[in-house]
Amino acid sequence: MHFIILKGLICINNQQREKIVILIIALLFILTFLPLMHTGFTTNDDSRTALWVHIAQLQGNYIDFATNMAQTQGRIIFYISWFVSMIPYIVHKTWFYQLIAKGSIVLNILLFYCLIVRFSFSKKLGLLCLVLFLVCIQNSWEHNLLVSYPFLFSSGLSLFLISLLTLDKYYHSKNKYLILLSMGSFLISMAIYEYFILNLFLLFIVIFINQDKTTNFKIINVIKEGLPIIGTTAIYLTVYIIYRNYFPSAYEGAIVSKFSLSLILKTIYQYSISSFPLYIYFHYGFLFDIYSDLASGHSYNLIYLLKNANSAWIAKAILASSFIYFLLEHKEKNNIQKGYNIISYCFNICDHIS
Repeated sequence: MHFIILKGLICINNQQREKIVILIIALLFILTFLPLMHTGFTTNDDSRTALWVHIAQLQGNYIDFATNMAQTQGRIIFYISWFVSMIPYIVHKTWFYQLIAKGSIVLNILLFYCLIVRFSFSKKLGLLCLVLFLVCIQNSWEHNLLVSYPFLFSSGLSLFLISLLTLDKYYHSKNKYLILLSMGSFLISMAIYEYFILNLFLLFIVIFINQDKTTNFKIINVIKEGLPIIGTTAIYLTVYIIYRNYFPSAYEGAIVSKFSLSLILKTIYQYSISSFPLYIYFHYGFLFDIYSDLASGHSYNLIYLLKNANSAWIAKAILASSFIYFLLEHKEKNNIQKGYNIISYCFNICDHIS
């Protein structure tokens, strides 16, 4: 039976394959986000923000909260970021909170897909990155993209991605409004969170990519084209530093630490390695021991994991594998057809055994 199904899948045409790929991605989105729709607050900051928003709604003193946080931490960005962080909590409904929180993440994924397609000129690579993100995204009880700080940082990332895309679009259309939109998006992203200033080099990379390198190309041309970026960043830093001088930060998390290259590299490594599947399962195994109801505790091996795998995990694995298959061209499929035939025979054997 499985042999006939797999054999039939090879014979589908390009239009059918595209529809199946879209369906697979839609199912992966559902399997990734649907289990999280009933998740509540996972950090103290989130619950505190929800409480503050509720108090501000009752008292009508929204600007007072923003001013208090801005002056306490010496961060003028709170006059923007506070109001952005309020958005998921302004309607006291779980569905609205989840719609804003998860919707902003979905928007990030789609914008990143557009960015990959634009600069790689490959829709397949864009789809592959999209699926890898959905498959590998990590959830834990720590601060993470899926269940912490809803909308705030996701909106900043969306604005920065829009800044990159509109800057690139400007070089193809020469519409001056696009450069204004790009710089405006970049400025607001920095006003949401200071971290985005570190990504300004990506804007210069977009300028570099769009330079005509067949003529007398000079790096000074990239700098001249990047003057709007330099100007936007200079305005941001000037306002930020002046405000900071008037209101020094009383919050440790907003104070710049001493420069340490080793700590920077260690942080980059930690963020990178923790994004790989199964990292949390093995690295934080001791926490599974604490919260496990099993008398034997947590087992640190793949066999145990597979035996206790959630059905959604298995479904995502099958869908992701199928996605790779349908993404291949027909001539590429012919090279793996024999392997699929072997797999189908194995399925048939398993059917008889069961």
